[in-house]
Amino acid sequence: MLSKDQVPEKTPFGWAESGLFSGASERTEPDVFLIERTEAEKDGSIRVYVKFTLSSPPSETWEVATVLVRENGHSVVDDVIYMTANSDPADVWLSKILSDGCDGPRWVGSGHRRTNTK
Repeated sequence: MLSKDQVPEKTPFGWAESGLFSGASERTEPDVFLIERTEAEKDGSIRVYVKFTLSSPPSETWEVATVLVRENGHSVVDDVIYMTANSDPADVWLSKILSDGCDGPRWVGSGHRRTNTK
């Protein structure tokens, strides 16, 4: 087992820093969540707004909107929107984070999109 000072520092890696697996800013285990509201969208999807709270120091709260769609008679998660302070169109969509660096199904490098030259 490595001692604390022997553990190498993790290098940031694009979408992995968004908190898909561990939570952004290490928000791994909120103590409380509250479903604040739901909104039906014109396309038939439903947005479920959830507020998370982490009470251990440093305490903080953050919000997401989970986009649900119907698939085979069940509601499934289609996307997650990480809300900004103003809840404006600049909110960050998980699908956008995960497709950064891709040209369709092909990886072309973080922060890049290949343009079609044909």
